[in-house]
Amino acid sequence: MYYFHDVMKIFRYVFLYQHMLGYFMRHSLFVVLITPFVAACQPPVVPLKTYSFNVKFDVNGKSYDVSEKFNCHYEDVSWISTKGAEWHIREGSDVVRIYGVIDNDISFEIIPNQPWPKSFCFDESGPLDVQVFIKNKNGLVESFDKNRLVSSFYNFRLVDARIDSRTWGVDFFEKKHKLLELATRSYYTVVVNFYGEDKWSRNEGAADFVEERKIIWFEKNKAFPFSGWGKDDVELARIRWDDENLKEDGAFARQNVLKPNGAAWVISTSNVEAINWLQEPAMAGGEEGIELTSSERRSSWVSYRGSKIELPIRDYYRIFYEPDENRLVEFVAQSVKLR
Repeated sequence: MYYFHDVMKIFRYVFLYQHMLGYFMRHSLFVVLITPFVAACQPPVVPLKTYSFNVKFDVNGKSYDVSEKFNCHYEDVSWISTKGAEWHIREGSDVVRIYGVIDNDISFEIIPNQPWPKSFCFDESGPLDVQVFIKNKNGLVESFDKNRLVSSFYNFRLVDARIDSRTWGVDFFEKKHKLLELATRSYYTVVVNFYGEDKWSRNEGAADFVEERKIIWFEKNKAFPFSGWGKDDVELARIRWDDENLKEDGAFARQNVLKPNGAAWVISTSNVEAINWLQEPAMAGGEEGIELTSSERRSSWVSYRGSKIELPIRDYYRIFYEPDENRLVEFVAQSVKLR
């Protein structure tokens, strides 16, 4: 039987081995050479860290303090990645969610905002941005965060959100493991980004697109149905990807959210109002997660300055040039999966 200091010595050796293996596995040539031998070299015991995802918030004056634990292992993951050994969540990052209910059996779901491909296996405890989704009985879902604080139903305040590193330990190595598969439903919302002349005119490629009318020129009181993406759309997406001022996520644009109003989405003038989400309609003749042809793709309509704009609702966008404002206007459909 090992004494405590012997156990800790073994743990340090295992971690040092894994750290060295992880360093070498990050070099692609070494990955090719070492992959056939990883199974034989991987030790049977791996380091383990336990974390706690903690969120405190108020809804209509009532306080909620909720948490969820999850584990991270430091082990070889070459079966899903070329990084070799690294800290990761065996079940996948979807395990870092919190579920609960508020008054009147209204359910909520909390999801952290973590840019892909970063992991939740942080080196130390720290704060985190989150979205709190509240599911109303009328089918509407509203999301709140540190900036989105009010709706027709709720006054919200985010007090604290963080991931705390709790304990260290060891666990047995698993060569492969199944990612968590949540029974979820897809919801979508629409946002609009405005790129002023200072954002797009300095990009020669974007300026040429406007001048040559490869971007649709917006007109008031007109319908703009969607017929599919063409080569010009693909080329514009490439141009924007390389320009920090024109990133598709709207980080460098003025952004407004939209609200469903009857058969169309309309722009909300408030920058503190909750974001509205609707459940995606079922696909005719298709299954969840299976894309259909563009003519069968589900879409929604946006009402903007007297015009109607059709927008596919599965992570698509449409961009227009607005000549009277000399700016680009981008409508984006964003989606999220909730339980």
